[in-house]
Amino acid sequence: MRALVFVTIALASLVVALTSGLLRYWRTRSFPEAVERGAAAAGATLALGAAYLAVLWVK
Repeated sequence: MRALVFVTIALASLVVALTSGLLRYWRTRSFPEAVERGAAAAGATLALGAAYLAVLWVK
């Protein structure tokens, strides 16, 4: 069960990072900005995932 949660969070983080980065690149045509935006979005998603895992483990 926990492995499924880890995989789901990792995939969600990847999808969010790619989508955010591609949208930023499409608007600005700046690759460094796109990478920065994608990394920030992935970090935020992973932080939310870590909080969710913490709640699961406290139960």
